Amino acid sequence: MPRNVPIPAILFSWTRQILRTFILLCWLSAASLACADEPPLLIKVMPLGDSLTAGFPLQPERSYRLKLRTDLLAAGKKIDYVGGGAQDPVDPPNDLAHQGAVGATVADITGAAAWNTFHPAIILLMAGTNDFRQIDVRSGFGPLGLVALASELDKLIRKINKDYQDRGEKVEIFVSSIPPMGYPLDDTGPKVTHTLLDYLKSQGLSFEIVGGQSGAVDQAKFSSAVNAFLNRKKLNPDLGSIFRAADADGDAVLAESEYGVALRLLGEFILNKYIGDYNNNVRTLAMEHNNTHFVDAGAQLTLADFTDGTHPATQQGYDKLAPAWFASLQAFFASNTHYWIDGNGFWEDGNNWSETPDGPGDTVQPTG
Repeated sequence: MPRNVPIPAILFSWTRQILRTFILLCWLSAASLACADEPPLLIKVMPLGDSLTAGFPLQPERSYRLKLRTDLLAAGKKIDYVGGGAQDPVDPPNDLAHQGAVGATVADITGAAAWNTFHPAIILLMAGTNDFRQIDVRSGFGPLGLVALASELDKLIRKINKDYQDRGEKVEIFVSSIPPMGYPLDDTGPKVTHTLLDYLKSQGLSFEIVGGQSGAVDQAKFSSAVNAFLNRKKLNPDLGSIFRAADADGDAVLAESEYGVALRLLGEFILNKYIGDYNNNVRTLAMEHNNTHFVDAGAQLTLADFTDGTHPATQQGYDKLAPAWFASLQAFFASNTHYWIDGNGFWEDGNNWSETPDGPGDTVQPTG
């Protein structure tokens, strides 16, 4: 026969169970709210390079960084720019920090090794413009060819990788082509553009020699003189287009000032041929490292974007660089099944991983 349980005891047991359930639900609710209030992990990104990375000469200096971050946020990717420039200690995740130094060559960037200070998980590297700007070519094109090999950039990428490997950390490097270069509208400019004109003139292409006693240069004279010079240079500019672009009054002959324009256009062709070689070698370098990705951001700019021959004259010009970076980053994110992230924003082969770059970590090593 079943034992009779007093009614008060049953009520007490039920009340205790309901109280336990209520406390558990409150605890789970609080934990959920706490997790929701925690910011997602940010990926540390270092824009690394020269004045093009900084955004010179515009104020404020933003380069491509603001548009790129805006586009990434719209795509659900959260990043934290790091570097010694444009830092905001009050609000680091929302500043436009960078490591772009005006006038820096690739060797300068290698020597500074700023990645060892800021430990970014991703480096956006665009460098080499100043290596070209500082060349003296009065004795020939040899120095242009040496820079075009991109050997200094190879050293830089190898140093970055070695420094990270020595610390047992990982980094993804996105390395970009550099933009074309031209002559400034105000006739100033870097050493390479001035000395290139001097060299061309010294090789029989001065106005006095080509124009002769007539004091003018028609297209036949221009093409003949330039082709004689370029015969052994493996360069094939469109001389007809150059001539027509320089012929401001359309009279089919070049006066001295017009001839000067034609010579600068020829110089731009020659210089950008070597910059094109450099960019092809940058692409090849990126293929040699598993963690390095080529970005053709430099090709998004044309000489029409510049007034000083090197830097975009407007923010709209700099913003043209952002989509190429964005597309490469998005392709990288999409190609990875898992992301390894620790509390500092580093990828690592440990247990803290997520399905998305800014997702929560887990405790199991992924197999995908």
